[in-house]
Amino acid sequence: MAFLQTDDDRVTLEDLSSRSDYASSDAVAELRGRGDQEVSRVVNGLIRSLENPKMAYEAAQALGAIGDPRAVGPLIMLLKHKEWNIRGVAAESLGLIKDPTAVDPLISCYSEEVEAQAGGSEFEALQSIGGNEATAFLNKTRDEEFASELDRIGKGAARPALVIDSILRDKRFRDFFEAFRHKYDQKVVVEYLYEFAKSKISLAYREDRQKADLLKRTQAAREIGLLGDKRGAQLLLEQARVFTNNFNERCPDQVLLETQDGPCTLHPGEYGPLVGEIAFALGESKDKSAVKPLKRLLMQESTYDTVGYRIAEALWRIEGTAEYLIHVLNKDQSHTARSAAAKRLGEIGDKRALDSLVAALKLNTVSGLGEYTSASTLWQVRHAAASALGALADDRAVTPLIAALKDEDHFTRIASARALVGIAHSRVVESLAAALTTEKNDFVKENFIKLLGMQGNRAAEPALMAALKDGNIRVRVYARRALKKIRGE
Repeated sequence: MAFLQTDDDRVTLEDLSSRSDYASSDAVAELRGRGDQEVSRVVNGLIRSLENPKMAYEAAQALGAIGDPRAVGPLIMLLKHKEWNIRGVAAESLGLIKDPTAVDPLISCYSEEVEAQAGGSEFEALQSIGGNEATAFLNKTRDEEFASELDRIGKGAARPALVIDSILRDKRFRDFFEAFRHKYDQKVVVEYLYEFAKSKISLAYREDRQKADLLKRTQAAREIGLLGDKRGAQLLLEQARVFTNNFNERCPDQVLLETQDGPCTLHPGEYGPLVGEIAFALGESKDKSAVKPLKRLLMQESTYDTVGYRIAEALWRIEGTAEYLIHVLNKDQSHTARSAAAKRLGEIGDKRALDSLVAALKLNTVSGLGEYTSASTLWQVRHAAASALGALADDRAVTPLIAALKDEDHFTRIASARALVGIAHSRVVESLAAALTTEKNDFVKENFIKLLGMQGNRAAEPALMAALKDGNIRVRVYARRALKKIRGE
């Protein structure tokens, strides 16, 4: 039977070519679990599909996800395709397969490429494959592009001031500079950064232009630290102290600074990014003298975005304790900060966070949260908490996670199911099977079914048999696959 004539094959292609890491990685694992003969059949079918204009893009994506070396030759041929998006996806897939025979064709394609997006994919593929030839070409290309851009903006690539201004304006320049800073006297660069950054912070707030200049000064101090000069951390520390000493006690969401021209009030959108940058850099420096001002900043936290989280993260890096992240998870007025803290606590694996994560999993009211949070955004906190509880793998989380299988948000239901499987408790199969029978969302059903198939427990068969009659093709395909896996067919 020709490839893609069955429901199973169509679902396989959809999943393998998905931009979702979960979907594509799960699909690859599922395919390999079917054995080498089935992998060969699908790979050969996808290679044939590269010749079909309507299927070439998805087929190339799928071949990259599988990573089979048999696809290298056909993908190299696709680098000559007339459509730039097809050339780009072929390059991306070659970068995933990492076969060194693709280096020369990718270099040739990049050298002749006229579309920036396709060129970016070809460049990244060469970075991914690596090796002496690819590295030499990439270095030469970066060098030429850096020098050309510097020449375009100022006709003076040797001037440190121009180099630094470019670095601060554009992340690309920082990348280029990291690769080629041997061409510039690092001592001169650091001295320039230092002189630029040490200007008094309180003089920079009267106009938007001056506020932008302050951000540059903060970035400059951070760059000093990242270049290995301790003065960067000290300058940032000085700026952090200025902020902590000037919060307006009557309105915690404002910073009141005295300038030469009189008082100036900053609001969250203005000081939030600056405080976040300062906190990040101080955390990177691991300078213990930063602990006290960072703690004061945390107590005066803003409702703005992830400021509270970035401060807590910095304190964790310096002191190695998760208490500050737990504080943000419990108290921060920003839902994005709470979500980030939950995710980090899961990565750290500190079980002292368990009670706070369980409480976050049940969060359904905006009480105590800031104006930037609405009921419709709270799912992000619950979703992050569910994933973190799975990482902690503590049996005490099982009951709240089972309850979360009925959460109003479908992403949280899926995260809770994955967390339960990660904990590997005896109640997992029973709970997932029951949740499957009442679930209305097709995407959630697919995930529940895949997880039940992974358990290999025949207690799931009744729920999976019922799913074979579902109105959605993908649900039926996944149910059939899960039953075969459980039965060892």
